[in-house]
Amino acid sequence: MTLENKIINLKQSAILDHEIIVKLSNFEDFYKTFGRFEHFFISKSFLEKILYLKNQVIENPNSFILNSSTLRFVLETLIHSKLFLMEEKYIYTFFYSIYSEQIKKCENFISRLEYEIQLIDKYKIEEENTKPDKTNLSNNSEEDIQKYFNKIKKIEREIDARAEKELTIFWGDFKNMGYFLQKSLMEEQLLQKYESQLQHLQHLKNKKQEELFKKENLKVLFNFTNEDDVFNKLKETRRTWKTKAEVTSLEKEYELVYEITSASLHSTSYSIITNSETNEQEQIFALELICKYSKEITENLLQFLEFDRYSKIEVVNI
Repeated sequence: MTLENKIINLKQSAILDHEIIVKLSNFEDFYKTFGRFEHFFISKSFLEKILYLKNQVIENPNSFILNSSTLRFVLETLIHSKLFLMEEKYIYTFFYSIYSEQIKKCENFISRLEYEIQLIDKYKIEEENTKPDKTNLSNNSEEDIQKYFNKIKKIEREIDARAEKELTIFWGDFKNMGYFLQKSLMEEQLLQKYESQLQHLQHLKNKKQEELFKKENLKVLFNFTNEDDVFNKLKETRRTWKTKAEVTSLEKEYELVYEITSASLHSTSYSIITNSETNEQEQIFALELICKYSKEITENLLQFLEFDRYSKIEVVNI
């Protein structure tokens, strides 16, 4: 089959995905009513994400990196979809992990910000300590005064040159603002912003913890004993993608896709030496697998949602 035919197939697949998403959206209230909102939200979100990626590939079928990253994402989603069917707890550990992940991300930003504050403070102190002595400067000639300020500028340029080599993300325009002002900005605005965000996230997590502890189905499923152990019990046992692939009988697919995509997505001799645009055979291969995997994902998710049963429920207006 030609590349053009594969792109046509992918377009048709995207149209079907869109129709399913629209139809599924009409049943959100039903899933909430029957206590399966987590199932609905994650399934719909996966379908929407895959549709978005398909459309990106259709618009840019020659992109080596886009094809590889999309193929990898779709395979990982296929693994998720099979785990949803196989393990009753998996949907909940997956869905509620967002609370802990957001907090961890915010904590990492704060840790990085605190590190950069210490770093910029080091340069601020160095700049202050290396300034030449200005005692009796008022008694010197205008030429001496100019030499003094030229020396200060030279020292500042040398310190700034070293500071510029630091790998930072929060320093902003420190050269024009100065170390003192930039440090104050980081401490009084950025740090307070992230600390406030962290408190808000922790509040949301605590509130959700109280709510989940009251859900009888989760209390039985995860054996909650008190509110404080809710998220500990919801935490999934850490498994690599390889292990998950083996559990879902997708180890051969994992080996194939990861071998190909890792070589192109990482900084390897293969990714540097080969053309950034795939050849036609590689494009056909990627599009074929994306279509096949996504079709199985849709089937798995609809089975997981028991969509055939729910879609037969009719809304009666009284």
